[in-house]
Formats: sequence, C-alpha cells, structure tokens
Amino acid sequence: MKTWFKPLGWFYLPVSLPAMLITLILLAAFIHDFIFIDQRAHSISDLYYNFAPYGFMYFAIWMFIGAKASKS
Repeated sequence: MKTWFKPLGWFYLPVSLPAMLITLILLAAFIHDFIFIDQRAHSISDLYYNFAPYGFMYFAIWMFIGAKASKS
C-alpha cells in the first residue's frame, strides 16, 4: 500500500492524491462550519465556544486518518 501521509513532527503531510482530497474536504467542511457559526454568534467567545467541538472533531478525524495511512 502506498503511503498517503508523511509524518511531520506531531502532524501529517499529505503526499498523495487521496490524502490531498481528504485534507481539502475536511478543510472545506471546517471553513463552512466556521462561517455558519460565525454568522449566528453574538461575540467572539460565543463563536469559539460553539465552534471548538467541531474544530476539534475535524482535526481529530484528520489526525486519525493521517496516523492510519502513514508509515510511522
């Protein structure tokens, strides 16, 4: 199996087309949710408290896929 991600410190760098697609899809969902929550937030702290679970979820998914699809 070809390596999709390359370990880079604590993070993973996409090195193949499927990894780049996964990264772009998760990044697009991340930005979409941020904009959606930002439009309904009343303050900066409201934005951060409401967005933090989604941001953490996207980051955790990306790190899990990176860990499973790389040679460590």
